[in-house]
Amino acid sequence: MLETNRLLIKPTNLDDAGFVLELMNTDGWIRFIGDRNVHTIEDAKNYISEKMIPQLEEFGFGNNTLIRKSDHLKIGSCGMYLRPGMEGADIGFALLPEFYGQGYAYEASKALLDYSIETLKLPLIQAITTKGNVDSQTLITKLGMKFIEVRDITGISEPMLVYRYGESQ
Repeated sequence: MLETNRLLIKPTNLDDAGFVLELMNTDGWIRFIGDRNVHTIEDAKNYISEKMIPQLEEFGFGNNTLIRKSDHLKIGSCGMYLRPGMEGADIGFALLPEFYGQGYAYEASKALLDYSIETLKLPLIQAITTKGNVDSQTLITKLGMKFIEVRDITGISEPMLVYRYGESQ
């Protein structure tokens, strides 16, 4: 578990299924990340069991749930992901809409990026986003990542903006 001034960043587990269901069905998630067909608690548990936990167990990183320290509310997610057709790890983040614009996504992403570089020693970290997600582009740039290219990513229907941090920057 990582900790920042305002957040606890803990690996997502089956106890987070209700929260994962809520987050994955927000307008922002569906618009910018995509519908993962998680529409019931059982779907969320299966997604966590089949997608999130195996990556964490095999590689030591994956999806994390963001918990606000002041009231222990689950407010979002942030993680490092391995994606087909991409080199290195991909940092990603999402918040429930009521927590947008308060610096939580940057705070969590910065802590995770630092941990991934300093502790996990990941040589290459990337981020992807859609052309229309200007807020995400701004945050990614604020993290010190550099725009590399627009390209098709396996399993994603539209071309994505690719940013890099690390040896291939």
